[in-house]
Amino acid sequence: FTALSYESGSFIATLSITMAVMQGVLAQANFSEHVRQLRLSGTLKQEDYTKTVELLVNEGFWRDACTLLLEMRFRSFNPPPSAFGHVIVACSKAGRLEEASTTFDQMLTKKGSALSLVDCGKVLSLFRKGMVWAPALQLLSRMQEKGPLPDLYVYNIVMDAC
Repeated sequence: FTALSYESGSFIATLSITMAVMQGVLAQANFSEHVRQLRLSGTLKQEDYTKTVELLVNEGFWRDACTLLLEMRFRSFNPPPSAFGHVIVACSKAGRLEEASTTFDQMLTKKGSALSLVDCGKVLSLFRKGMVWAPALQLLSRMQEKGPLPDLYVYNIVMDAC
């Protein structure tokens, strides 16, 4: 794949990434090159970065997902907690616990927004889906200390993740 002329902007960039996944461009080097070309084209918007992080994680490319998350922050996008959550799950499943811990800390200290109860619930749901319990317990502990205070829904998610 090569970078196309993106007159329709982010929709076509997202579509191109999705098509690459569907067409089996899943060899690490080919997929990484495809994403690199889209990044260099300058057409990716914050939503595209978030979706691409999710696609990379779903295909097992944790390192590329980490790089893309870092690039989002470098480009002054404000990654949503779900983007951090996807990367944390991917790193944890790949046995890269240091990267998972660093990403978790970045999520908690990102500038410009505090985690809401809804954000925490979404991230905890990702942890449950990925069956990673250590970050789930860390987030629960942080919520108990600094807020937002967990509700019954959050406790149920954490119990399912463990």
